Amino acid sequence: INLRDHIRSLAPTHSVVHIVTHSMGGVVADRAFAQGLSHEDGVATYVAWSAPHSGSDAARGFVLANSVARGPNPAIHESLLWLRLESESQAVRDLASTRPIPPPKGIVRLDLREANDALVTPRDARDPGVASRTLGRALEGHGGILDDPEAIDLTFRTITTRAVPPERRAPMLVQAIEDRSDELGWHVFGAICVLTVLACVYASKTNPIFRIPIVQGLRELLPRATRKPCP
Repeated sequence: INLRDHIRSLAPTHSVVHIVTHSMGGVVADRAFAQGLSHEDGVATYVAWSAPHSGSDAARGFVLANSVARGPNPAIHESLLWLRLESESQAVRDLASTRPIPPPKGIVRLDLREANDALVTPRDARDPGVASRTLGRALEGHGGILDDPEAIDLTFRTITTRAVPPERRAPMLVQAIEDRSDELGWHVFGAICVLTVLACVYASKTNPIFRIPIVQGLRELLPRATRKPCP
């Protein structure tokens, strides 16, 4: 379904449309606006939750790591098959190359994200010229915003007033959350990576299906990663 065409098809029965997206839904909405969706189509507000308007560092990492998965060793091919499939998907390629679009005129825009969102970093979520809020809930991550009362309240007020709600928090608190959001997010992301590695090691020791590909793949990758460049 093309979002632009779908919203335009609602014109006979809906005089006003409010768009609320989460994660990659924001990319879909951005694309619809890039294709010409506008205030003239009845869109009044657009609130994006945890949207990678500027693309995703994680997706760019997938595409970069795909070169490793294409190495000559068959063990790497087998153990990293999932990585190749993900990085070759259209969705990941889109996220790796996505860039923000100018805010459409006449539409009230607001971007919301959690401070510790390790999947969509502040750099990923950046959309110049758009009002944004970084929310300070702890240990909620990328999906936690879906049940964040503050996010729900801000979205509701944006839709009902057709204006960005004023910032109620003290300026020092807002700045502190902004300053800490990157650091906190990367701590969470690092913890996820460590747990993933531990799970792979455990699987290689307990499951014969994973044992050979993963162990051989790591043996092939580690020397390559630690090899010093020639002077």
